[in-house]
Amino acid sequence: MLRTYRYETIAQDLRQQILAGLLVPQQRLPSERTLMQRFAVQRDTVRRALGLLEAEGWVITEQKRGSFVAPVRPVPPPAAIAATTGTFLVVTARNAGSTALESILRGLSGRSDAAGASIQYYDSNPLPGRMLHELPSLEFLQENQIAGVLLWPQSPSDIESLCRLRGAVPLLLVDQRLMGFEADFIGFDDISGGRLVTEHLLRLGHRRIGFLGDEVFAETVQLRWRGYSLALEAAGIPLDSADLLLFNGMQDPPLNDYLRLFLAGRGRPLTAVVCSNDSTALRLLRTLRAEGRRVPDEVAVTGYGDLLPSTMDAHGLTTVSQPFEALGKAARDLLVSRLGGSSPPGYQQIALPVSLIVRASTGSETGSA
Repeated sequence: MLRTYRYETIAQDLRQQILAGLLVPQQRLPSERTLMQRFAVQRDTVRRALGLLEAEGWVITEQKRGSFVAPVRPVPPPAAIAATTGTFLVVTARNAGSTALESILRGLSGRSDAAGASIQYYDSNPLPGRMLHELPSLEFLQENQIAGVLLWPQSPSDIESLCRLRGAVPLLLVDQRLMGFEADFIGFDDISGGRLVTEHLLRLGHRRIGFLGDEVFAETVQLRWRGYSLALEAAGIPLDSADLLLFNGMQDPPLNDYLRLFLAGRGRPLTAVVCSNDSTALRLLRTLRAEGRRVPDEVAVTGYGDLLPSTMDAHGLTTVSQPFEALGKAARDLLVSRLGGSSPPGYQQIALPVSLIVRASTGSETGSA
C-alpha cells in the first residue's frame, strides 16, 4: 500500500477548501499554529504542506504576513491560443521512443502543417516521492501557447488537476478512460478485440481457454476480458475463475509458479490462453518453451497490440492489431474541430476497429474442428 504523509493530507484538505470556495483568492490561510492544532502535527509538517501548495501554485507566502490563496490567473480561451502558435501538447508517461507513441505522433502531426499546429511532448511520470502522475499547470499552458492536450492517462491520476486542464483547453484522452472523469476519448474497440481472438481459438476447436492479464486496473484490459467472456458465453462455455489469472508487474520467479497452476486448470488443463497484451503473451511463451511445452500443439497463445510486427513475426505470435497512427489522425481531427467550434456538443467517445493477425502461436483455421 502506498503511504500518504501527514503534510500531504493537510495540503489536500486545503486544496479541497480552495476548490469548494471556502477559501477564496487572496484570502489569508489559517495560521501555522491553528493548522498545527487542527491536525495535531508539528510546525515543520505544516510548513511542508504549505511549501507543497506554494510549489503547485495554490498559495503564496509573504514573510511576516503568512500564506494567502493565490490570485486567479486567467488563462486565454482556446481560440485565442490557437490563433497564435496552436501547439498541441502530448502528455504521457510512456517513453517518447515507444512504438505506439511514435505512431500516434505520426498521425497527429501528419496534417499539422495544414492547420498551423506544432506538437510538444510532456513527460507525466511521477516525481520522486510522489504517487500521482504529473500534469501541466495552467501557467505552463499559457506560457507555451498550448491549444489542446492529448493525454494518454495512467492510474492513479489527479482528477482535480484534470478538471482544471479540461476547463482551460480542449482535452482528449486516448487508449483508455479514467473512472470518475469525463472528457473526449478516442481508443480502440477492445471488446471486439477480445472476442476476435477468443472466437478464433473456438473455431480451432479449443474449449479450455484461459485469460492472462497484466495492468489489471486498466480499462483496456477489462474490456478485452469482457470480449473474451462474451465469446465464451456465446459458445455455451461457462466462465471458470480458475481460467483467469491477473497480475500486475509480478516478477518471473513467482509468476512462473502461478502460471503452472493456471495452466493446470484444476485438473482440466488449458489448451489456449488469451493474453491482455503482447508483452504478457511473450512472457507466457518463454515459460512454456522453457518447460518444453509445444506451442500451439499443447497450448495456443494470443497477444494484443502488434506494436512491433517484426518482433511478433519472429515469435510467431497471433495477436490483435491496434491502428495507433489512425488514432493520432482521429485525435487531430477532433482537437481541430473543438478549436474551430464545429464539433457536436457533449464529450465524444470514439472506438476504432481492430483486426486479428494470425501467426504460428495458434495455427491456421484451415481444416480446424
